[in-house]
Amino acid sequence: MGVQKNFDVLFAAIERWTAEGRDVRLVLTLDPNLAENVRLMARAKAMGLTPVIENVGNKDAAGISALYDSLDIFAFPSLVESFGFPLVEAMAKGLPVVAADTASNREVAGNAGSYFSPFDSEALATVGRIIDDPSLRQRKAAAALQRAQHFSWERAAEQTLALLTAAAGSAAFDATPRKNIRTT
Repeated sequence: MGVQKNFDVLFAAIERWTAEGRDVRLVLTLDPNLAENVRLMARAKAMGLTPVIENVGNKDAAGISALYDSLDIFAFPSLVESFGFPLVEAMAKGLPVVAADTASNREVAGNAGSYFSPFDSEALATVGRIIDDPSLRQRKAAAALQRAQHFSWERAAEQTLALLTAAAGSAAFDATPRKNIRTT
């Protein structure tokens, strides 16, 4: 949590949509007991967004799966991620992805993503209009499903094993046990 999640840009885009009279629902999965999330929801309330925000809190895997099934698009405004698991999960559910234009988000979502300038709520609101174009939404959903197939735990294990095997065979890797040497 924090500024890296970029909720300000997301809220501003949702605020714009509601001002245009658009029927929108923003679903969040925030722990309602964390002080930071309480402050975040207070900001949303001050912006008049409470009627369009549904915070479902923490969910188990089955709950997250059902949540993805209820969505039309998946917005991922995060500025920094070590790896965007939610991006892969959403793509695996066939959701069109709208993400902040960062190197890590592009690496994960590839051509399946629709990107917006990370600090530009107008750009997010514009790109988010993918929801209005059924043909584009369908194409992006198909691309998302295809892209998600690049990611699996089996593939990750195979690639990790290949790297470890290469490192073990490399002259740069010396696994010879060493005796402790003490100097005085």
